[in-house]
Amino acid sequence: MRPPSIEKDEFSKAIRPTFHFIAPHGWMNDPCGPGFDPITNTYHLFYQWNPQGCEWGNMSWGHATSKDLVTWKHSSNTSPALSPDKVYDKEGVFTGCFIPSGPHGEDGMITLFYTSVCHLPIHWSIPYIRGSESLAAAVSKDGGATWDKFEGNPILPEEPESLTVTGWRDPYLSRWESLDRLRGTEDTLYGVISGGIKDKGHAIFLYAIQPDQLFSWDYIGVLTSSTPNFRRSSKWSADFGVNWECGNFMTLRDDLANSSREFIICGSEGGHERPWLMEYLDSVQDSVPRRTVSYSFWFSGSLIKGEDGVSMNIDFDGYLDHGCYYAAGSFYDPNGSRRIVWGWIKEEDLAAKYAKNKGWAGCLALPRELFLQRTPGVVKALKTPLSEITSVYALKETQSSRYVIETLGIRPLTELSQLRKGDPTVVENLALPSGTTEAYLAPVKSARWELETTIEIQEGCTAVGFHVRHTTHMKTSTTINFLPQEEEIIVIRSNSSTLSDVNRSKERGAMTLFTQEQGNQLVLEPLILRIFSDGNTLEVYANERFALSTVIYTSDPAAIYLSMFAQGVDGAATFKRTEFWTQLGTIYEDQ
Repeated sequence: MRPPSIEKDEFSKAIRPTFHFIAPHGWMNDPCGPGFDPITNTYHLFYQWNPQGCEWGNMSWGHATSKDLVTWKHSSNTSPALSPDKVYDKEGVFTGCFIPSGPHGEDGMITLFYTSVCHLPIHWSIPYIRGSESLAAAVSKDGGATWDKFEGNPILPEEPESLTVTGWRDPYLSRWESLDRLRGTEDTLYGVISGGIKDKGHAIFLYAIQPDQLFSWDYIGVLTSSTPNFRRSSKWSADFGVNWECGNFMTLRDDLANSSREFIICGSEGGHERPWLMEYLDSVQDSVPRRTVSYSFWFSGSLIKGEDGVSMNIDFDGYLDHGCYYAAGSFYDPNGSRRIVWGWIKEEDLAAKYAKNKGWAGCLALPRELFLQRTPGVVKALKTPLSEITSVYALKETQSSRYVIETLGIRPLTELSQLRKGDPTVVENLALPSGTTEAYLAPVKSARWELETTIEIQEGCTAVGFHVRHTTHMKTSTTINFLPQEEEIIVIRSNSSTLSDVNRSKERGAMTLFTQEQGNQLVLEPLILRIFSDGNTLEVYANERFALSTVIYTSDPAAIYLSMFAQGVDGAATFKRTEFWTQLGTIYEDQ
């Protein structure tokens, strides 16, 4: 089923995504309850949706299904799967999770858990009214075609009695074998609800659920918390803020190395604004939209059993995405024995009048796989000592000065290659700068494309990357720039739009390369980039451990060119092989 045509002008047509998931119309935000139902061999994806307008409000759940994680069908273009139509959820059906048919279901039913809201506003900065948020459920007996809210709702009418919270929402439910082993139990399901504790900071609240009693959640205690605005590094770690949302837990394994790590992905509210964004906003007129201060992050640690119950510490942590990505939701995919995550790409940089005119606001980032990345034989990073990079765990190899580096790996799903139509255009062994030439005009004339490149970087390189969505005279352009000495990837959006009431601040995030000992030689790993442009939605991935999502509001139809560039000494960077795909299919059935 194809989403209805709601484009109202050429600007809208140019920027509406075709291979990023988007609601049929209206406002959308958090992905909700992604999962796989083995009975019907179907993937389900829900999302926060306001079908009545292009601003936040009337929070409902939209629904879509897929057989391959690539092509999706909306269940309805007009009617949400769940709407705020009960006393306990009259102010909104907020984010939640999906439990498939099978051993964890009851009588073969598919089950959804969600936050039911009966009072607004809710915000970490104002006093919280007890019982504003509750835990509710909905079930389907027909494979997800229709949904009925559980007659015993709300399952939990309010937050734990002993606590005064700043938020209590976004349930997530799954097996956690590591926690079972620690507690000496078997086949328990664990639920987490995210939020914060007044005057203490962010927190994740832990519950135990028996598989045959899905609607009975027993509170265990606070799984993890720390002081407000905790941050281990101003460069490598996110601001943990004062209230958490959308917490998910997982165990990621590297079976070849017989290694595993516990991870939590989360979103934080109430953090300090990014310095470069503050600097930009101070320099522009008041009509430029301001963003909500939020961070999408992860951390890895150990589960600990103490006198007060179980908890999880923090060994290392980092950004899940360095751009405007938020509210990540994940699930374990049994088909590939892997962890898949979806996230929301916000549209806070665009004045509200444009969203109303084009008919929608927000989309989801491409589905990604999370994994435990292990890099052996590491001697050093480009500049920062390994001990100061808080987003990695450095394990010293036996009787050696080398380290195995562990961190959260992140990459687009391999199935997305099915969107490519035809063979790529290939550029090989391009060394830049070359004489007085820093840039090379690539064979791309499109607003929608994917590229994959491997770049070898020499010591004299000061910058390397791509100018994208630019005109021939470069009056309109966006630059994706890797700075080796600064160990950063920066997306420069200052010339991306001519609209005066669009936020064109930089996006930036820490990214380094590792030098490895291979035989008797020290070898710097290449920079490996995958970049997707879908209308004005842009995603950048680097070395399967860095992600950055953003939106560029380029309204010039002539801004369809792409250039490769490098700065520094001659031959500072060599683009060993770059593949471009400009014929990409849509993700919607029958389109």
